[in-house]
Amino acid sequence: MTADQRREERRNKFLDAGLDILRNDGLAKVTVVGVCAKAGVTDRYFYESFDSRDVLLDALFDKLAADAAGKNATIDELTAGGFGRIADVQAGEVLMRHRSALTRALAEQTAQFAHMILGQGAFNTAQARTAIRFSLGGAVETVTGWIDGTLDTTREQVVETCTDLLMAAGTVQLAKLHPTSS
Repeated sequence: MTADQRREERRNKFLDAGLDILRNDGLAKVTVVGVCAKAGVTDRYFYESFDSRDVLLDALFDKLAADAAGKNATIDELTAGGFGRIADVQAGEVLMRHRSALTRALAEQTAQFAHMILGQGAFNTAQARTAIRFSLGGAVETVTGWIDGTLDTTREQVVETCTDLLMAAGTVQLAKLHPTSS
């Protein structure tokens, strides 16, 4: 194995460890010491991959967004899973730095799922894509309010409500594409 391959392998260990800690223990536990311990790699190598904890958090959020964009999922996984991934990143500043990219990634994933279910072109209309972005933008704003404490609710309630609202918006758009005859 080359030096570059070893470096990449260590970086991936740090990312995997950071995601595991973030998902299971929350943001406060994502520390350089904690990530190194979980990865089984010394902090000397941590700083070879990341300049700081904040740089690691940015990389973790990028990975979450990329995973969301590239995943072929069921509708339940797409909606609840996508909103759950947003809620799992309990870091307002990290969410805000990646807000636009995350919204675009989830919107594209939603549109791809609609294509799989309804056939190519079903959600290619500007109105449908606008509805997807609107719904997901509102979901991100809702999660942001929950994170910063201005929305007093639980993670589960945020995920359920955002999922229900996205499904309702999709139902309205579907009805417009395929109106029933009276």
